[in-house]
Amino acid sequence: MRFAGLRFCFGLFLLTATMLSNGSAALAQSKPQRPDVPAGDGKKNNRPKQLTEEEKKALEEKKRLEEEEKNAIIDDMVEKVDTNIVTVDAVVINKKSG
Repeated sequence: MRFAGLRFCFGLFLLTATMLSNGSAALAQSKPQRPDVPAGDGKKNNRPKQLTEEEKKALEEKKRLEEEEKNAIIDDMVEKVDTNIVTVDAVVINKKSG
């Protein structure tokens, strides 16, 4: 009976601590963050811009190179090259220090 008041105070302390810890987590929540919408004409779907002459030429060249790569003939023949190894004596001089 002596510790009844002490148990009550300890239980009340635990209950208060639990409620405060849960309450602070609930208060910390906020609404979802949305990305900032850039200010402009407000259109979501912009029409594609016309290509300049340089861009058209670059695109045409790229398509032509891809077509050449696709139609390239692959040669499976192995080329053998004979060489003679030559040794050359050389002297290196540092011009700044002599």
